[in-house]
Amino acid sequence: MLYPHYLQSFAPYITLLLLFLDGYIFGFIAKKSVLAVILLLIALIIGIFLGMVLIGVPSLATIISFTTHYLSNFAPIFHLGSNTVILFVLIFIIGLALGIWKS
Repeated sequence: MLYPHYLQSFAPYITLLLLFLDGYIFGFIAKKSVLAVILLLIALIIGIFLGMVLIGVPSLATIISFTTHYLSNFAPIFHLGSNTVILFVLIFIIGLALGIWKS
């Protein structure tokens, strides 16, 4: 992300805050739309059962490898090394949990 020069020293903190808020908003939306998600999953399962696959279904290993590769690109920004990926995922999960719990 590009920040103005006067916010450049706070860039890591702003990024972590935005990641936390993203998790919180995602948790809030997920809690409020549980029924819609369940019905969507049922519709997709019925569609797959009938042979109407509209979207490709990636494997869990593909999703995990893509996510870790994407998040590891941010490691040089924070100078935390391999802990950056764990930190990003942890901050997002904390925001997600608070969004689900407090919404």
